[in-house]
Amino acid sequence: MLYLKIFLSTVLVFCFIWGILIFAGPYLIERNIHSKYGDKIKLSNVTVLPNLQINVGTMDFQLTPKDNTVNFGGSLRAISIDWSIFSKKPYVRLSFGPSRVDTVGRVRSGYIELTPDQLTVPHAGQLTIVIDHPEVVGWKKIERIQFMAGYENYPPIIDNGVVKFDVGQINDNLILDGLTATIDNFNLGNSLAGQSFNITVEASSISSAEPQLTFSAHDLSGQLEWVNGNALLKTFLNEVAIEFEKFEINISGLSSETFTNGDFSLAESAIRVDEVLIDESEFFVEAVNASVNAKANHLIAKIDANLKSWEVVVGENYLGLLKDGSFNSSIKISWKDELLINSALSASIEAFPEIDLSAQALVSMLGDQSLSDCLLIEKCLLDEVLAEYRLTLGDQNMSGKAECPSSPCRVTSAKHTVRTTDTSKLFSNLSNAKIFNPVFLALLYSQFLAGDISGSGHQITF
Repeated sequence: MLYLKIFLSTVLVFCFIWGILIFAGPYLIERNIHSKYGDKIKLSNVTVLPNLQINVGTMDFQLTPKDNTVNFGGSLRAISIDWSIFSKKPYVRLSFGPSRVDTVGRVRSGYIELTPDQLTVPHAGQLTIVIDHPEVVGWKKIERIQFMAGYENYPPIIDNGVVKFDVGQINDNLILDGLTATIDNFNLGNSLAGQSFNITVEASSISSAEPQLTFSAHDLSGQLEWVNGNALLKTFLNEVAIEFEKFEINISGLSSETFTNGDFSLAESAIRVDEVLIDESEFFVEAVNASVNAKANHLIAKIDANLKSWEVVVGENYLGLLKDGSFNSSIKISWKDELLINSALSASIEAFPEIDLSAQALVSMLGDQSLSDCLLIEKCLLDEVLAEYRLTLGDQNMSGKAECPSSPCRVTSAKHTVRTTDTSKLFSNLSNAKIFNPVFLALLYSQFLAGDISGSGHQITF
């Protein structure tokens, strides 16, 4: 009889507590939220079902970070907190319906689920986050974002997380397919600067259509190594195609490594390209190596490559075929007071006699011009252009200078002055090299002979 009384008393207490949770639960939840957050979080239509599932009709929030920089506001609708300890695996799931976050976007639905490994060990298990049809500001279409990871301890440490994006068309110009990201570990309780983790990203393809060019790439992968605020980013693109109005560039095997410090005031990159082919000119190079050093107000890039073939074509006129050579160049871009580009180039072509080319150029862009505005050279408006170049064949050379006749100007309207040391010997060497179109050499030779005589050479201006 004693055991029966204990059992019935236990049942009675359980029923009493259960009844309090069902009928007084909504009031207790709203009171607790209000005492902790005040008017920053407001709940409405709170109910507790007999299975102790909690439903909230609407949750409006307006939160301010500790640094008081941005107000974080929005609302969640059709919230449901469901749980079970009797299923095959215990779980706690928070699901929500149509919701929005100001200045970020909105979602159609989603859920967050914690599945402990064991009921007796709730602090370790599996975390799943699914967001359906998010509408992110600036992005056009995302079908679903799914994140799965292990977790342990509190604050939780994310372990072996995987994010899958069913993105499709991001905006009117950009399409991304098959995007997946993984992270090895991340402590949600620590600041970003004090952590170390690796993120790996893969995508099947990415393409972009802009007014001035079309870009597409296949088989993309990247890895971010974050160590206490310093980042090392490694990327690889198997095939890249860039289409301009008049030509197309195809790149194979593009890889890069970029290091940046915690405040992003310094970035250093090393870039490697296996092959580059420009279709219209049959420009083909391989083993391209480049380094980029970027700081707050300038960028320095150095490039060297092996030239395999270059079919020189101007309009519909075939000028010659250059083979087996090398070139290197350096470019400095600064933008502190105005946008300046200072570049130097040297190239060597295997021929007899050997052909060497060197050039230097300084370009100053107008204040309202940008690098993207100058992707098409004939449309780029500049404040100043000054370039000097020299072509050497054996003991002969041809030097030139180009500059703006007035400001502003376009590259295509620059004034050129070209001089030869000995015109007859220079063109004899060009002919012996057997790489240029003889008709083109004859026409060019006649142009120099019609120019101003300077000793054994000539000078022409155009």
